[in-house]
This record gives sequence, C-alpha cells and structure tokens, in this order.
Amino acid sequence: METMSKEKQERLKEMKSRMKVDQHLCDALNAIPYYIPTGCVPSHQQLNELEQHIRDLEVEQVLDFHCGAVTVVVSILSNLLT
Repeated sequence: METMSKEKQERLKEMKSRMKVDQHLCDALNAIPYYIPTGCVPSHQQLNELEQHIRDLEVEQVLDFHCGAVTVVVSILSNLLT
C-alpha cells in the first residue's frame, strides 16, 4: 500500500512539473495545453503523451524561431538589393 501511495505522489509531482513546462510553451506559441483532468492520478500513458506534447511544442518553437530569422534575413537582403 505504501508503494502505491509513493508512486501516486511521484506521478502527481511529475505531472505538475511537466504541466508547468507545457503551459509555458503553450503561452509562448498560443497553443492549447495538454489536458489531464484535475483531481485524478495520471496514468503512465498520460504522462508519456504529455511529454510527447511538450517535445512537439519545443520543435514548433524552434521552427517558429528559424522561420522568423529567415524572414528577417530575406527582408534585409531585399532592401539591400533594391
């Protein structure tokens, strides 16, 4: 019984930490956060899906940054050539 309680606390702690990262990325990218119902202990699958959601948002953030940088460079080059 004690092991189950410990595992429950670990999963809740992990969920809280990951959801904080997820929310930060979603705020920056204007995206929808991954949903896990409040008041429940997340399953291992839900935690894995949340982690995948975070990785997907991190990729999107990098791509957005690079696309923005390319746009600036193209604009500068365009101005130089005209």
